[in-house]
Amino acid sequence: MPHIPVSGGFSAAPWIWAQHLPGPGFPGTGFPGTGFPGTGFPGTGFPDASFPGTSFPASGSTTSFMPVVVIAGIVLLAVFGYIGYALEKKRREEMSALAEELGLTFDPNADSSHDDRYAQFDIFRRGHSRVAKNTLTGTIELFDRTCRLVTGDFRYKVTSGSGKNRSTRTYNFSYLIVHPPWDTPPLLIRPEGVWDKIKGAVGFDDIDFESDEFSRKFYVQSSDRKFAYDMLHPRMMEFLLEHPTATIDIENGALCLSNGLERWTPDRFKSAIVFVHQFCERWPRHLVKEFES
Repeated sequence: MPHIPVSGGFSAAPWIWAQHLPGPGFPGTGFPGTGFPGTGFPGTGFPDASFPGTSFPASGSTTSFMPVVVIAGIVLLAVFGYIGYALEKKRREEMSALAEELGLTFDPNADSSHDDRYAQFDIFRRGHSRVAKNTLTGTIELFDRTCRLVTGDFRYKVTSGSGKNRSTRTYNFSYLIVHPPWDTPPLLIRPEGVWDKIKGAVGFDDIDFESDEFSRKFYVQSSDRKFAYDMLHPRMMEFLLEHPTATIDIENGALCLSNGLERWTPDRFKSAIVFVHQFCERWPRHLVKEFES
């Protein structure tokens, strides 16, 4: 017997049945076997009764709702896809205009060999699906020499979890690389973080300098401490304190400037180029002469 949602439960049934009964004394006014013709309960012989205010949901209503959910999901994916496409198109246009302004060559295509070409820099070895894109290439004048310049955007992905909990996040950031005219010992200069302070407390310390303020604010690492001390003389430390910027990483004949966290605006790219000029101008002369010889 199907459930009939009647307020008050089955105690209200006699009232409902009373609405369908003719007055007393008429023939055929009882239950089956007593003269009550059909009152609508299947299997009881009560055909075709209707109760005001009652309804029975269609058995396929849940199934018929599923296509709506699927269509809504497809529409949302299409909307987000279009927004992503529009943002990337705008980015390519901005980077193309920047390249033209700076007299550089622009390549919007994905370069999957960039991470191998600059494998000495940790920021290009993160995750998987690594590609450089919106790449600007050309030259820059440093140390009275013409040096190669490469700058642009970099993307990588990180996948975590497994099965239904598997998820992938995409990260994008900008960078600037210049190639000095000679090789130097490696040198890493970046803002000091909480983890650096924890490592320092347990003995994994970086290179400290006479300036306590500089030592507190910057993490410095090099396999050649003399080179680090020569590079970070008082004028250089003062310059870096006044112009805190992204990580400066010098390795294998290249200098990379990036924080590995965000994409730069066109103005930020131009500021990065100015910063590299000013940073290289402050290299001590005796070091430059030593490298040139």
